[in-house]
Amino acid sequence: MAGTSPATDRPRARQRRCHAAPPTRVCRLAPRSRAPHRADLREAVIPARAVAKLNFRLVPEQNPHEIDKLFRRHITRITPGTVRSRVDTVLVARPALVNRGHPAMRAAAAAYRKGFGAAPVFLRSDGTIPIVNTLRETLGIPTVLMGFALPDDRMHAPNEKFHLPNFYNGIATSIWFLAAVGTERNLKPDLAPRRQKPAAAIA
Repeated sequence: MAGTSPATDRPRARQRRCHAAPPTRVCRLAPRSRAPHRADLREAVIPARAVAKLNFRLVPEQNPHEIDKLFRRHITRITPGTVRSRVDTVLVARPALVNRGHPAMRAAAAAYRKGFGAAPVFLRSDGTIPIVNTLRETLGIPTVLMGFALPDDRMHAPNEKFHLPNFYNGIATSIWFLAAVGTERNLKPDLAPRRQKPAAAIA
């Protein structure tokens, strides 16, 4: 689970733990009522069933199917004999790491300097975008991921926002990026396509 502790409460260690290490997140933990349409808060008894939703953020070289297998094995090992447990895998996606030295990424960095008036800072970040790995491993096509949100924009939250100046600067950056890519002659697949079984972070 993402967070801090005395051992990791240093800027660099905290940055690595939040953006580069493979954590496990508990996205949901709730009782399971016999009558799902009723509000669980009105019940005064300890529920007999509970459900948890977990998300595993993978890093390069990790196999989602292997992680899935290890997690199932762990749950089986720690489940008491008087309890029944079940693991349902909703989605799996292979991890991907963007090549910062690729000409397309250099074009993106130049576009940010034009659009925002400052050089971008490259940070590893997590997200479930299965197509990124598919484009790279199957077609040999590099992907450029460009973001314009601020740390306090609360992405995917009920009170999500977007800083309006970033909206207009993002438009300008996108224009500069397309112009730079259009004139770049060294844009080519950065590896030979490899055939593999379809795969799709585990949620």
